[in-house]
Amino acid sequence: MKKAMKVLVCLLLFASAVSAGAQERAIHPLQVGIAAGTLLRLNIELSAMIWEDAWIGVLFHPTRSIALRPSVVFAQFTGNTQDNLTGTSYRTDSDVAVGGALAGFYYLPARASLFLYAGPEVKYFYLSQSEYDISGVRTTLHSRQILQISLLFGAQYMLSQRFGFQADIGAGCMLFWQHSQTWNTSGTLLTDQLNTNTTFVTRGAYLGAIFYLN
Repeated sequence: MKKAMKVLVCLLLFASAVSAGAQERAIHPLQVGIAAGTLLRLNIELSAMIWEDAWIGVLFHPTRSIALRPSVVFAQFTGNTQDNLTGTSYRTDSDVAVGGALAGFYYLPARASLFLYAGPEVKYFYLSQSEYDISGVRTTLHSRQILQISLLFGAQYMLSQRFGFQADIGAGCMLFWQHSQTWNTSGTLLTDQLNTNTTFVTRGAYLGAIFYLN
């Protein structure tokens, strides 16, 4: 957590110092850009969010002071093991992750090329992890669903009229569901459990780039 906070603070201070002598770059109504970034996960966040690395989406400004940032993330992983003695290979595990988020921001009046913003974000994340035995029968399935509502604070610094960077961090409420099932090698269901919890959690720092199309 301290590391992510230090990175975010350093970026904001750097942007503030540079913007003091920079040419002002305004945001225009109906401006649309491509936004892509990564989350610096904090230690208190769930290990299930290991795939939550690269997000890509759109940054849309209906007005000069309002912005919407919908974004998605997707990842798929398949693990295989090869037996060099028998010359056979088999699948050992398979993971699928998908997520979506929608954030709405209010932008404060700009200082040169630096914009400060704040607003809510709603995020949904799904992760499915399966394990298989040597014969290809699935023996374990863990499916996790995460719904997180956060209040974010951040800054956007424009290097040019179309290209810039964003950084934000926040805190909120997280709802977590985990469905776990196990089978024996004959395919008989052995366990079937559903765990849920609700927690207040810090959302990891988001660092991203923006390229406006107009």
